[in-house]
Amino acid sequence: MRISWNWLSRHLDTDGLDPHEVGRLFTLKVAELDGIHELGKGIERVTLVRVLEVDKHPSSDKLSLVRISDGASEQRLVCGAPNAKDAVGRLAAWVPPGTTLPDGTRIEVAAVRGVESAGMLASEAELGLSEEHGGILILDEGTPGQALVDALPVRDVVFEVDNKAITHRPDLWGHRGIAREVASLTGRPLRPESAPLPIPSNGERVPVRVESAELCPRYLALRFDGVTVGPSPAWLAWALRAVGQRPRSNVVDLTNFVMLDLGNPIHAFDSGKLDAGGIVVRSAGPQEAFRTLDGQDRVLPEGAVVIATADAAGAARAVAIAGVMGGENSEIGEETTSVVLEAANFSADSVRKTSSRLGLRTDASARFEKALDPHLAASAAHLFARLLVETVPGARISSPLTDVCAPLPAPLTLTLRLSAVSERLGLEMPKARVETFLRGLGFGVRDGAPGTLTVDVPSWRATRDVRIEEDLIEEVGRLHGYSEIPPVAAQVLMSAPRLPVEKLQERRVRRVLSLGAAMSETVSYAFDSKPLLERLGADLGGRVELQNSLSSEQDRLRCWLAPNLLTHAERNARQTDRIRMYEIGRVFDPRGEGLPHQPRMVGAVVSEKTDGPEAQWRTLRGLVDAVIAATRARPDRITFKRPEAGAVGLRATWLHPSRSLEVFVGDAHAGYLTLLHPAAARALDLRRPTALAELDLDLLLAEGEGATRYTPLARFPAVPFDVAFEVPVALPTAAVADAIRRGAAGAPLRELSWMSSFPLPNGTRSDAYHLVFRLDDRSLTSDEVAGFTKGIVAAVAELGGVLRS
Repeated sequence: MRISWNWLSRHLDTDGLDPHEVGRLFTLKVAELDGIHELGKGIERVTLVRVLEVDKHPSSDKLSLVRISDGASEQRLVCGAPNAKDAVGRLAAWVPPGTTLPDGTRIEVAAVRGVESAGMLASEAELGLSEEHGGILILDEGTPGQALVDALPVRDVVFEVDNKAITHRPDLWGHRGIAREVASLTGRPLRPESAPLPIPSNGERVPVRVESAELCPRYLALRFDGVTVGPSPAWLAWALRAVGQRPRSNVVDLTNFVMLDLGNPIHAFDSGKLDAGGIVVRSAGPQEAFRTLDGQDRVLPEGAVVIATADAAGAARAVAIAGVMGGENSEIGEETTSVVLEAANFSADSVRKTSSRLGLRTDASARFEKALDPHLAASAAHLFARLLVETVPGARISSPLTDVCAPLPAPLTLTLRLSAVSERLGLEMPKARVETFLRGLGFGVRDGAPGTLTVDVPSWRATRDVRIEEDLIEEVGRLHGYSEIPPVAAQVLMSAPRLPVEKLQERRVRRVLSLGAAMSETVSYAFDSKPLLERLGADLGGRVELQNSLSSEQDRLRCWLAPNLLTHAERNARQTDRIRMYEIGRVFDPRGEGLPHQPRMVGAVVSEKTDGPEAQWRTLRGLVDAVIAATRARPDRITFKRPEAGAVGLRATWLHPSRSLEVFVGDAHAGYLTLLHPAAARALDLRRPTALAELDLDLLLAEGEGATRYTPLARFPAVPFDVAFEVPVALPTAAVADAIRRGAAGAPLRELSWMSSFPLPNGTRSDAYHLVFRLDDRSLTSDEVAGFTKGIVAAVAELGGVLRS
């Protein structure tokens, strides 16, 4: 938000104050400034000139030859502005040769397409006066030869206030609120508000009906006749330009000026475009359509507050979205002669929700959603009335003031203990100093019980800002200056906080993947990209869609980690031959009514240019086993199965039709591992073997055996045993491993690990495994090991495998 030093001077005497020093104090004691800009600096040599003639450039259709006069001499220059012809007979800003503009550009005599140009005619943006760069600055008032900075009120200092630093301060969203803080910082008195103009008590009021006082606690309306819509006076136009607003017309500019001055948005309707029944503040109906001032047709969220106008039959058509934006059907135009002013206070929550659902954030909504003071609406109405009558000849107030107001909030009074001030701030704060700080901000202060002050909170701070004693202490502390509080080391025993169990569990998994497997962790937004899902051929249904998405790339909550991981793989494949990435995060799976199921998942993707699909599969399987081991889930509860029709594979289109497995914990689905489906690989332009997996971390951890217990070193020897089977080539190695476990049921099998796989000449495959048997209380005999082997061979034989000799 931009704050003008000249504008602040309307509210307090700034003579003798250094804007840069005030900015420093403001940053230390109120809110951070992103920058301080000096308007008009560096353009002292820019001169007003009369544009005498504009001709076509002989060598360019987009350039013009312009003849100008500064009153003493004539010059010829080349201009590329599209509005150059509009300046004939009028004044423009001439940058003479030898001038350096605020952006560092130095202007000299130069030949442009073979024609010598003596300087240039400048736009507002080139002069550093505003963001307007669509054409040269054209003026109707001034004297040729006069310095621009003397002809117009363009000298100013602008503070760039960090909006994030004042989100809790609704009173700081206007110049008067900022001026109040500056007055407190500098000891200068704040000027009182101007007295309201007399408003007629007789005549026909603007009819106003508010259907919900909760959604619209206050609504004021006032009619003006004799209005002539035209350009704003120079002081108003340049005041708005200084803070980044583009002047439009006198009436519209005054509404913006009042908003930026007091912080309460107001709106002006063309009275001739309203119906006879007046104003109705109501809620939007289902699928109600409305065209806003920006020319966009919008479907209003059901329940959004709208300003409507009622006809004689009582039907009320919308003319504005309350607190957000007006409508095209009631806007002020050149033909407008009668204006109805709206100055209102709307529910902060309602405005925020409406703005968010429409994806339409405006200067007005940004202020209303902060919970404005209901008293401020009346001040805004009176200020607009005074300014309109003063600046628009013939304009007059033509109706009594309509003020539909719910009971205003009772004044808030707090008790402030002086001992609490000292305790919280860590230093003795004299009572008189506390009173000075609070009174300077508009608080009423009087003596309370011994050792306390009774503080009356002003209405502009009492909405959601100052509510408890600690809020008052914060005001005292910041005005005293936190940098002035002597730093003292804490006199308490400090200890590292114990991490939540969930974080410790995730750390175990991260340690396995990041350190053990040398993988890179990624962190993605919890959204799915519609274009990406369409590329993958995924079903777009069954996802939580957002009503106010940031973009089409983030319009629904993710059901899987895989799409984002595959996007990262696609991007990284252009830079590296080796991709090993994982992510831990929640997914959102809708299950009927209510909130979606939100399990923590761990996903991994591996893709190495030099390795084939078998190597990727083995690497992935090893990672899956490592993650399962890190969760301490019981191995006998984990099974791997081929996906069946109707299961996860129908939704996850990136699963390979023949090289994928589902993971189960008992009967519960816990994830999958797969080679990337060829169609998905083509869609992503991943031309290397890629494998990925996702596991339900919460489900695996729930099956865990808890804390690791100490196990003494084995007293008796283990019996290692290597075995190889000839199995059908289509049989997964996981199925063979499961068969070995079944065959060894009851045996002291301590370790089972895959060793190798390779094809055999007869079209089958050889799988080799390493087994370790061991008892805790005695040594195993060779006969016992032979018995274990028979059970294992029999179990594998059921799958069509035979023991290799």
